[in-house]
Amino acid sequence: MSTSKPTHFAFYVSSHGFGHCTRASAVTTALLGGGHKVTLVTNAPPGPFTAVLEPSATNAHLNGNYAAYRKRDVDPGMVQPKAYDVARQGTVDLLTGFMARRKVTIKEEVDWIKAAGVEAVLSDATFLGW
Repeated sequence: MSTSKPTHFAFYVSSHGFGHCTRASAVTTALLGGGHKVTLVTNAPPGPFTAVLEPSATNAHLNGNYAAYRKRDVDPGMVQPKAYDVARQGTVDLLTGFMARRKVTIKEEVDWIKAAGVEAVLSDATFLGW
């Protein structure tokens, strides 16, 4: 049994597909199992994270230690009219707008991290540039 103090993690998760959510949920499960606190920060919907967010039959093993969910615009996403098709110009437009707001977004997130007492940041949301 570890005697180290639990750590509060902010986990910035890309919304580019449910694969990111699945991998983030697996890492989050391990962190929660170690007694740590995790806040998932993403613009993905909460649905893919139900295994770690709220009590259910699939996460009873977490013993009441669940992740928090914080909806924030952490990556530009893609415009996909169909699951197998990407609208290039729409996606470029999203990225351009996201990058124009990037400095403000980073400042807001740094302020939140400090105010929330976050001690470590995990990220697969590459456009923030952590």
